[in-house]
Amino acid sequence: MRRKVMFIAPYQGLANIVNNMELPNELDVEVKVGNLDEGAKIAAEAEKGGFDFIISRGGTATKIENTVSIPVIHIDITGYDILRIFTMITGIDTKVALVGFPNISEGAATICSILEYDVTLVTIESQEEVEETLHDLKTEGYSMVIGDVVTVTHAQKVGMRGILLTSGKEAVLDSFEMGIRMSNLLKSNRAKYLTTQKLFESFPLPTVVLNGDEEIIFQNNAYTNELVQTGITAEREFYDFLKNINENQENIFYDKNNSLSLIAKGFPLESSEKIQGIIIEVVKNQFNVETIKREEVIENPHLIGNSECVRKLKEIITRYSESEGVISLIGENGTGKNTVAKAIHYRKFGAGIPFYVVDGQDLTDGISDEVRSHVSRVARGSIMINNVVSLSTEKQKEILRLINHGVQVFLTYNLSKVTNGEGNPVVGNIGGMVSARSIHLPPLRERPEDIKYFMNYYLSELNAKKGLEILGVKEDALAYLEDFFWSGNITQLKQVIDEISSSIQGHYIELKDVEILNIYSSLKDNDEINLKIGNLRDIEKQVIQKVMEREKGNQSKTAKILGINRSTLWRKLND
Repeated sequence: MRRKVMFIAPYQGLANIVNNMELPNELDVEVKVGNLDEGAKIAAEAEKGGFDFIISRGGTATKIENTVSIPVIHIDITGYDILRIFTMITGIDTKVALVGFPNISEGAATICSILEYDVTLVTIESQEEVEETLHDLKTEGYSMVIGDVVTVTHAQKVGMRGILLTSGKEAVLDSFEMGIRMSNLLKSNRAKYLTTQKLFESFPLPTVVLNGDEEIIFQNNAYTNELVQTGITAEREFYDFLKNINENQENIFYDKNNSLSLIAKGFPLESSEKIQGIIIEVVKNQFNVETIKREEVIENPHLIGNSECVRKLKEIITRYSESEGVISLIGENGTGKNTVAKAIHYRKFGAGIPFYVVDGQDLTDGISDEVRSHVSRVARGSIMINNVVSLSTEKQKEILRLINHGVQVFLTYNLSKVTNGEGNPVVGNIGGMVSARSIHLPPLRERPEDIKYFMNYYLSELNAKKGLEILGVKEDALAYLEDFFWSGNITQLKQVIDEISSSIQGHYIELKDVEILNIYSSLKDNDEINLKIGNLRDIEKQVIQKVMEREKGNQSKTAKILGINRSTLWRKLND
């Protein structure tokens, strides 16, 4: 394959050398004369004309290099070139200086030292220094200067004799050979690049490349066809998922709309620039993807309260986050088991590392192949298995065997209040595999001094969310809340605050606003209320219905137990 070469000579003599040379047959060479800006203009036209590379010298080559994107070969000043000039000035009875860039002055210094030539060497870093340097030399009594085209031109303007440091035939020939080698290398690299690009584009699994700013800079056809065109990549959650994938780590993203599991693994490309590739396996879900959920932990979960049990809990969290092993979280519903698990997870792994939740109740009929696959793929992060008491000891052992070393496992045990034969409340048997590292979370009724902290925290959230202006809770209202038996614990308190805040007219929650909770005192220990269904009024209706069931539908007795008249009872049931 022949190559088109543009040779741009800063002076005519160099062009003449090329025109009289026998050049390699594989080159089609066009020679033009142009110094600095004129040479750069010629180079720009050559690039448009499809030339493979350009050869030039000195400052002109540097200007060309900053103008075009095709390769530019510099003609070096060789020791022969410098020696040739020094030989020409031998015997001249005048002060001589050589002005040039470091690549010239350093080579000349070696020759001067060896052959003891009396030539002053002046090193410059830019063409702008030439004129001032020549004025200084003339003032010091120098009348002859050796240099490139720019130096010689300026020397003549200030009344000095300028001798052009020319390139010989050997240097020119070396530049053509260098051009051929570079051209062959570029051709080989381009072929490899096209092959790699084709391989990347046709790779059967969706693959993307992210730069150091976490921006997608490349994506293959499978990624476009399977993820972009199906709308998956439009989800903000998916982009956040990609950004949080670390080197050699597998993460799972669940696309509920298309019933897909996307299993992604990161691999480094250029560690110095933090460029990372991500390969994604798309799996069609055959089972209920809700069995395993990924929850984001992007900040340190806030443990609310200042009671002694909260202070001890913080100490335990710090200690457990620095050690290995399964952690059991034991407590009633709504006591904050999820928050504690995420607090340990954050301290152990930091933000963005996967936190998966598995519901043990979904595994009672067996552990599906999908669950096995997904659990075993998690290489780093945490897996929290809720409702462990729903699983037999054997099933618990089975799923724990699937989890990789280095993954933090949390087992949650929900305690419920039941009654013995005498009607006294006792704690139900949690059973299962309670680990040596256990955290018992107290119910809210055992830490009433923390309620004011919960109130302030949730009210600040609600003010921001709903545009409210509630400043706090009156003392008698707070005392009432602290004395209340919170069967649903923190979850129930949060729901009550949310409902009460919507109906408050002033800036403070008052006693009359919370007295609706009186109705809860009518419940017995074995009455179960679903706190996750409806609002506070709906929960109130559940309580009334529970009391009516117990009193076999007798409205008079029900109203008396609830402390309201029959008309009020009828209204509350029919609202």
